[in-house]
Amino acid sequence: MGVTSGYIIKNIGEIYNRYNIMPQLGLHMLRVAAVGSMICDNWMGPEIHKDDIVAVLLIHDLGNIVKFTNLDPYWEGIRKETIDKYGSDDHEATNKIAQEIGVEGRIYRLLEMQGNLWGYRDNVLHSKDYDLKICCYGDSRVAPYGIVSAMERMDNLIERKKGLPVEKIFVALKDVISELEKQVFSHTSIKPEYITDANAESTIKSLGSEWLKGKTTEDNKAKGKSH
Repeated sequence: MGVTSGYIIKNIGEIYNRYNIMPQLGLHMLRVAAVGSMICDNWMGPEIHKDDIVAVLLIHDLGNIVKFTNLDPYWEGIRKETIDKYGSDDHEATNKIAQEIGVEGRIYRLLEMQGNLWGYRDNVLHSKDYDLKICCYGDSRVAPYGIVSAMERMDNLIERKKGLPVEKIFVALKDVISELEKQVFSHTSIKPEYITDANAESTIKSLGSEWLKGKTTEDNKAKGKSH
């Protein structure tokens, strides 16, 4: 039996510290997990598994530092160490870290599909697995600067990818995310607009607890740019 979702949630601070997660990256994952948690707390639809959803979203970008640029010397050193050990592809690095942690098969599968929504888009949209749908939707609500609408997040991503071959993929993903949002919120007692930084603050703090202490000052010193 692998590492459970309950273990991940309880020990997320230790996991972030073990893998030298940048403050801004850890806060991003906490925000995304809070989005998933809030959806679960207002769920009225088919059976879902909140702990699995929250656990996946708490670790969904563990390898993301490999694609950061403009880092200070300390974090650039961590980035190079991460690339040396897990490779330069962020999704592959995250999956390898998850395997190293020893996450359960169900968690790993959700993580893998969440990290490649474009590749699994038809499976996700036609699936009856709402754990999967919520996991794939959560990241579409969090930009580098905080929780935003799904369309603002997608526009932000498109702007960051402008001129690159993947720009067309993100443009097409807007329709996927829009449909996914309709599917998810057809089964909740809240509307997408309810999920904001202000409403998610207490959830973020409860998920991050000890790890968040003292991170504000450190965050200001650890800015990088993710592509």
